[in-house]
Formats: sequence, C-alpha cells, structure tokens
Amino acid sequence: MLTPIKIENRMNGFLGTPAGSGKKPTVIHLHERYGIVQHTTDLGEKFVRQGYVTIVPDLFSRFTGDRDKLAKGDDRCDLDDAEVLKDIDAVVEHLRAIPEVDMSRIAISGAASCSGVATGRSRAARSAARSSALAERHRSIARARATTAT
Repeated sequence: MLTPIKIENRMNGFLGTPAGSGKKPTVIHLHERYGIVQHTTDLGEKFVRQGYVTIVPDLFSRFTGDRDKLAKGDDRCDLDDAEVLKDIDAVVEHLRAIPEVDMSRIAISGAASCSGVATGRSRAARSAARSSALAERHRSIARARATTAT
C-alpha cells in the first residue's frame, strides 16, 4: 500500500514497502504529464506487490496552476533539468533513511513525459545512477515492466 510522504519538507509523494524483513530492491516511479494520478499509483502498488520498496515523487510539486486541469491534460507543467536533478537527488537521500531499501538495487521507472528521466536521457537519471549505485537498474526495470504488463 502506498502512503503519502513529504520529501525534504517540500515535495509530496507516496511510499510503499512490501511485507517481509530485510533489504529490498527499490523503484523510483515517476509520473507522466498529468502528475500523480490513479494510473501512477496503480503502477506503484504493483511494484510493491512484487516485492519492491516503491517511492513515487511528485515532480510537479512546484506547479502552482490548476491541478485538476493538469490531471485532465488541459494544462501543462514543464520540467527544468536542474530542478529535476535536485528532486531526484532529494528522493535518493530520502531513501537512504529507509532501513528496508537496498541502495545497491534501485531502478527508476517512468511513464510518458517522465520516461526520459527513467531511461537515462537526462542529467537527473545520470545523477541518480551515481548517487544510488544503480547496477541492477536495467534488470529491475525489465522485471517490473514484465510484471506491470500482466
């Protein structure tokens, strides 16, 4: 189950921790252009059910427009690479404080507009890779995608 969290007292998000003891692989799941909507949290829940600690940060926390319009696709929030970099670094630091997180096994997953961050086409993804030792990233994403396809 995903529960609401606050990252660095400035960014909203959700966190889910699977049952069981010990360190677990983790997924940083990024939302699409609509922000965090039901589809985003449904995918996050799937990751948790598959045994991943899952964090869903709201990269649009700075957005001051109409969130309902944004969720419907009637408004837009453009992301700045420098801000996304700062946000992903804050997410990684937040994860360091969670005992169940295995910092050597972190994947970034993204949908639509945030998929560039997740697939390493931005500075933010490269920073997260350096900060988190994402050695298992590609295998974890492939396993997670195979799981969410069902």
